[in-house]
Amino acid sequence: MPSHFFPVSKAFGIEDIVPDHRVVAQIGDKLALSCRTTDCESPYFSWRTQLDYPLGGKLSHQGKSSVLTIQSVGFQHEHQYLCTAVCKQGEPSKEKAVMVDIYSFPSDPVIELKSPLILGQPASVTCRVPQVYPSDQLMITLTKGKLTAEKEFFQDPHKKSLQTKNLKMDFIPTEEDFGKEIICVAELLLEDMVLAPRQSTHVMEINCKYTSKMSSSGLCFHFHLKYLRHLINICTLNVFNRGKKPIHGPRNTKIVAFPGNTVLEGEALILTCVTESHPQASFVWKKQLPDGLAQNIAETYNLSIPNPQPSDSGTYTCEVTNEVTSVVETTSLYISVQGIKLPGLLILIMKGQIKATYLILQKKDIHWSAYSYSQNTYDRFLKNHLQIRVWNP
Repeated sequence: MPSHFFPVSKAFGIEDIVPDHRVVAQIGDKLALSCRTTDCESPYFSWRTQLDYPLGGKLSHQGKSSVLTIQSVGFQHEHQYLCTAVCKQGEPSKEKAVMVDIYSFPSDPVIELKSPLILGQPASVTCRVPQVYPSDQLMITLTKGKLTAEKEFFQDPHKKSLQTKNLKMDFIPTEEDFGKEIICVAELLLEDMVLAPRQSTHVMEINCKYTSKMSSSGLCFHFHLKYLRHLINICTLNVFNRGKKPIHGPRNTKIVAFPGNTVLEGEALILTCVTESHPQASFVWKKQLPDGLAQNIAETYNLSIPNPQPSDSGTYTCEVTNEVTSVVETTSLYISVQGIKLPGLLILIMKGQIKATYLILQKKDIHWSAYSYSQNTYDRFLKNHLQIRVWNP
């Protein structure tokens, strides 16, 4: 006896708008919510929010589907949306709900140094995470070697606005820090949603300065030797690997300043342009002039300024090429040459004569000198010495 099969139709209803009835959207993104019926060809649709806020989007209906499109998600869209459908007039309606949660986590964290890193002197670094929502779900981790700082903002009051959060770490730069990375990781821990952490890194460049707190130059001298060994290792590695690597243009180019990018007047300065290139790279050094133009000053990987003056301050650019590829890579570094301030002049006025004791700084030698002047030469003497402190007993 033949069997007869009859198609089984679904009862009129509405499919889930999204799984689990919840969607998480980033502020500024486009969002489309689709409401689709079963067993009804031309239903009538309507949308609303749970508390009758404006929909904040455009509706489009086609056949069994209705779509609510929000062009740019904002705080005004953080509601529960309900889609209602009726197949035939007089029949019961069907309804589905979806909760729209929003967040903002648009960019990687920013690592900021309060001032240039000086060997042996206190320093601070701040990790800044901008434009976050909800900021009370944020966690920041800042790492420098074995030193780690972590901050959770879970106890902060909930604010319906974009927030910028910071984490600060204090430390004292050591020789081991040279070339090492400061790493900041930001995580936004949303309920039932995993967002990829955002991360930034900063390679530490340590300067070494002779200051009144460093009566001995031994610390800086040892640091400079280690610094030079580091440069030699980089150059040696590039030479030995040259024949084993395929041809490529210059890459990973950087400028290393010895003893640092801030030097004292008369303190010898060496700029080294380090790159990876096969075949061997060619170098051109340029300095930016006050009118914005660049002046070619050298064609070697090392630029030496044995006796820098304040006028040598400015932006130095290393341009790297090789004879095979058409790649041109450039990198720039700002150099600051700080002038030396001469000590003031101490003048003693005694019985019409002037006795002056003062310091004269010539190159790197310090000399004490004493002079006696008559009253007639007093004015001329003052005109020839700019920094003067006068003491009257």
